[in-house]
Formats: sequence, C-alpha cells, structure tokens
Amino acid sequence: MNAAPPCPHSCPTGLPQLRWLPDETLFSLCSRMHQLTGLPSSEVTSQLLFGHRRAAVHDLPGHLGAWRGRVREELAPGSLCELVLSRTLLGFYRPFLSPAQVAAAISGLGAGSMGALNFRLGLLNRLGCVHHPLKLCPACLEVDRARHRVAYWHQAHQWPGVWICANHGAMLRIDTQRAAAGMRFGWCLPRLNCSLDPRKPHRSPSRLAPPLEALAHLSHVALGLVDLPNTVHFDPGQLQATYLAALHRHGLLRRGGQLHHPAISDWLAPRFAALRAAPDLSKLPASPGGILNMAIPMLQRPDRRAHPLRHVALIACLFSSWEEFWASYAACRHAEKAQIASGAAASRIPPALAHPQRPRFLELMAQGRSASSAARTVGVDVATGRAWAAQAGLATPSRPKQLRGPAREGLVKDLAAGADKALVAQRWGVSIATVTRVLRTEVGLHTQWKAARHARAGHEARSAWQQAMAAQRTGGHKAARQRAPAAYAWLYRHDREWLLQSHPPPADRSRSARTRVDWPRRDQGLATQVLALKRHAATKPTHLWQLCLLAPELRAKLRVMHKLPRTRAAVDTLLARTGRPSHPGA
Repeated sequence: MNAAPPCPHSCPTGLPQLRWLPDETLFSLCSRMHQLTGLPSSEVTSQLLFGHRRAAVHDLPGHLGAWRGRVREELAPGSLCELVLSRTLLGFYRPFLSPAQVAAAISGLGAGSMGALNFRLGLLNRLGCVHHPLKLCPACLEVDRARHRVAYWHQAHQWPGVWICANHGAMLRIDTQRAAAGMRFGWCLPRLNCSLDPRKPHRSPSRLAPPLEALAHLSHVALGLVDLPNTVHFDPGQLQATYLAALHRHGLLRRGGQLHHPAISDWLAPRFAALRAAPDLSKLPASPGGILNMAIPMLQRPDRRAHPLRHVALIACLFSSWEEFWASYAACRHAEKAQIASGAAASRIPPALAHPQRPRFLELMAQGRSASSAARTVGVDVATGRAWAAQAGLATPSRPKQLRGPAREGLVKDLAAGADKALVAQRWGVSIATVTRVLRTEVGLHTQWKAARHARAGHEARSAWQQAMAAQRTGGHKAARQRAPAAYAWLYRHDREWLLQSHPPPADRSRSARTRVDWPRRDQGLATQVLALKRHAATKPTHLWQLCLLAPELRAKLRVMHKLPRTRAAVDTLLARTGRPSHPGA
C-alpha cells in the first residue's frame, strides 16, 4: 500500500512554492498561500504559518520569528529587520523613532504581536490613525492579473497618507472583504467588486471630487518618507528648525522671530481642508483654535511626540515637495554641525529665529573688531552683540560700572550653581536686568545655569515623589500621583525612566472589587454614534459591513450585541431590517 501524502494542515512542507512579487506585502504573500493551499479557514493557515490562529494582520503582523522558521529560505533571505521595514508598515514610523525603539518594535513583532506598540508608535491619538485600511488601485489590479495572473497587495499603496497611485494617478480604493464577511483576521486578495471609493460614504454629492492635487502631493511626501535609508532617524531639534525656516520663508514669523499665531492658522486652514479628503486625515482640525493646538506643539516642543501623519501633513502644507523639505532639513543639519564645531551647540538657535545681522556681526568679531564697534556697524545694541558673541563661544571684555571684582565673581558663581535670578539680584544689590545681562554675556554661563536648575528641579521632584510613595504605601500609584502631582508631571516629562522604575506596587484589590464595564453607558454612546451616521452619510447604508467601515468601534462589539439593546435597535433602524437579524449577536 502506498504511503499517504503529507497533510498540509500539519506540516509546512505542504505550502506552495511561491516567490515574492514586485512590491508585495507580507500579508499578500500569505494570502496567496492561503488561496493555493485550499485550507478550510484563515485560522488554519495562520496556525500553519505563524503558530497563532489570529495572525492575519496586514499592517503590523506579529509572530514573524515563527513565520521565518516555517517558510523556505528564499522567502526570508535577509534579516528580520529587513522583512519588517520593507514588507510591513513599521517603515513608515521608523524615521520618527530612535534606533532603540525600532529595535524593540522589531523584536516585539518577531516574538509576539503588537501589544503595547500602538501606544509606543503614537498610533493611539485624536487623529484615529490606528486603523490602516487595505487599499488597492483598479489600474494596478488589471495590470497584475495580466502580468502575474493574480492580483496582489502593493506595499506602496498601504503606507499611511498614500491615496493616489504613483504609477497611474488613480484614487486608491478601500477593500471591504474582511469587513463584509466579518473576517477581522482573514486572508484575502484584492477584488475590485469588493472595494469602496473612500470619497463617497462620508461626503455629500457636491463634494464627491476632493482635490486630487492635494492628495497626490500628500502621497508624494509619504512615499518620500518611507524611501529614506534605514539609518535615518529624525532629530527633533533639527526637525523643528526646518519647520521654523519654512515659516520664516512664508512670512509666518514676527519680526522678533516669534510665531505669528493668526497668520499660521490662516495659512494652514485651507491646506488642512484639502488634506481632510484623505480618510486617515479626516479628523484634521478645522477651527483656528484646533489648528493651533495641533501645530504649535510641533513647532515649539520638538521633544513632544506627535503622530507621524501629523508631521507628513505639516510637511505637505509648508513645502512644495518632499525634495524641498529634505534639502531644508539637510541644510539645518549642516548648520547644527557647524555650531558644534564652533562650540555654539548649546544655544541651538534655529536659523529662522536668528537675526539677519547676526552672521555679519560674528564675521566682524572674527576679523578682530570689538563688540561695540561691530554692534555699531550692523546697527544693534552692544548688549545684543555681546549676547550673540557669547552664544557663539566668543568672550568679550567688559567695563562694568557697579558690578566689579569679587562681587561679579560671586554673582557668576551663584548663577552657575543655579540660583534664582531674583535672589541673586537681591543678594548682590543689583537689578534683575543686570543679572540677566551677565547671564547672557558670560560664555557658557547660561548653559551652566540651566543645567544646574534642571538638576535641582529633578532632585526636588524625586524627593517629593519618594515621600508621596512612602505616605501612600497601600494606595497605589494613583494615590501617590494625587499627593504629588507637580513632581509626577516633572518626572514624567524629564525623567520618565526613573519614574517607571520607582512606581509603587499596585494596591491590593480583591477579585470581587474588580472594575466592571458600564454597559448601559457604552450602549448609549455607541447607539448615538450609529444614529449620527444617518444624518452625515451621503447615501443610506444597506449592509452591516458599510456601517462597520463608517463606525469602526461597532465591529468589535458585534459579538456582544445582546448587551447593547439600544445599539442593536439603532443598527436595525438604520439598515431598515427590523424583520430579520442584522448582526451576529441578534
């Protein structure tokens, strides 16, 4: 009797012998494997390929280490890093992460699933960008079928912010197969009859044609971002300087270099309106206050993390092309290196905020002119010129009238130790303006003063937090935070690693006291959101999968609809299907 052939359900040897297609995603390759093996369900294929039944994730899939060990070596010739950055969406977020964060994300995807990566990558935010829909180009679909005899998912179409096909200039469509069939973790290939034009469900008939030029520009910026070498990681200070330089060119800064808030809001308002045609940017603010609340932190606080799509949107508004932005960023990077070489890196003055006469003043100082002579030549105050010289690491002689000898030395010593300017002025009998002048004109003194005050503030915050933890041993982290809110805020912003290591143990809670879900409140909120679709949707939804696309929160609640009677009634009302159930939980 002949031996039975090996079962493809139990061993990887039954997988079809496939190869990568041009610009193909990992999800697409596995979907082709699932289609050719004929396995009964996507969960069986996921278990066979990844060792996990819910591994069919198209944006940031996990368990990649198990996948690499089960497929042929030809499909995974490089490292895990190359696979993740070129075949998943992590390459879009990589430039805004540090090398350590990228390594941790790749390690997490190789060993398990996303886990806390949504928060670490900035996916959980007001833009609602945690959802990455599958996208396809109708023209590419036909070309792929003629050339490769199969339609597949292109990596260039899946990047966030890309909604125009670079090859055909066509608007990308959103795939609806998994939403229509209720397959959140299902393998599938592109089908034109199971796709949705992203312009139609959300807008009135008079706005069915968004400005394709704006979306094409946004797509060009997003593609330029992902084409950067893997060694490039944005420096927050240089990114801020690049934005400020663009604002300076557009006349959006005041004469002193400060941000002109009304001008910035007026400049960004029409450009944000055009970019809101992109589904993943539909929640961009429209009001002047909302625009400033989003843009100003990115311009003033470069260390504050913002979603990469916000940066892409801001770049698309401030620059005419990705090449112009990258050239400006490179120029700011070279200027930073020049400051470091000249010993002026501590000032980190953005080029847009530098006085136009500052380079001329420093040039005259380098030629041997005195500070007063150079200041008269360029037409600025002598104190301003001496401050510029100190920022550039150039010492200038002074002839003080009151603050001389030991008094000046003692004042400088107090400032270097981080003393408050008002206390220093009171101690040495001078005005605060005199203290400020000394602080700005002594080379390196301002940097020492800021470092000393930062160290002192850190010591005080850590001491206050330790006292709060000692006083709230049984109250847990929340009670300690309520006792010392200022210390917690300072540590969370400036010394988060120490704060996380010193968290108090969680309070002991019995199982019966565990927090329960407020189902009536959740039911009311979700029902209100579903009924609102009836007023905002241009065309009345006729299928449940259409509702799930318009309200992504609804899809996760379909299995517990028996606990959400108001939501179930709202869905039946909107779909006009009161005679038969319209969801699995009915």
